[in-house]
Amino acid sequence: MSDARKGARPVVQLGVPAFAVEERRPLPCRIDPDSFFVPDHQAGPAKALCAPCQQRDPCAEYALEHSELRGIWGGLTEGERRVLRRRGGAVVGVRAAAS
Repeated sequence: MSDARKGARPVVQLGVPAFAVEERRPLPCRIDPDSFFVPDHQAGPAKALCAPCQQRDPCAEYALEHSELRGIWGGLTEGERRVLRRRGGAVVGVRAAAS
């Protein structure tokens, strides 16, 4: 059945960012998304999965641009993104901000 079937919606409308769809390798967040929606104090394992990801910076940028309030995005917790948004939402140096 084609994507033109009745009711089919683009993946981005389903909440999956384009960078995740375009990535050829399976991203940890797509394999087990529930592990990325934990309280900040339990974010260690999810952040460790984000650390080597090639899509880490685009992911953090997406979360900031779309005001994602929940979950670990690009290695940043909800609290870390809140701080970045207060500072103007710049994602420059996301890796430094997350440490």
